[in-house]
Amino acid sequence: MLSRVRPAFDFDRITPNVAIWHSYDSAVKAELYSTCLVTSDGTYLVDPVPLQREALDELIRSDPVAGIIVTSSNHHRDAARFAEHFSAPILAHADTVSR
Repeated sequence: MLSRVRPAFDFDRITPNVAIWHSYDSAVKAELYSTCLVTSDGTYLVDPVPLQREALDELIRSDPVAGIIVTSSNHHRDAARFAEHFSAPILAHADTVSR
């Protein structure tokens, strides 16, 4: 399922290996947060919501995206779009994707 959330304009780098970004979803009346984790295996995007192209390029840099992590059945958001864009697998528990 593709998110109807407007792309976030920027992200916050918490540590050199962790960044977050968020955007408001009026359909659920909530701020949706996403996380970027940089590991020795590559970069993982967790529950990603849209991010402006320039900010996404700055966030990822030249690091390979190793996977898109979906933590909950209601957190699909833009996972499929990110997975296609980066040719990365979606990583999720079977119960998360079977709904």
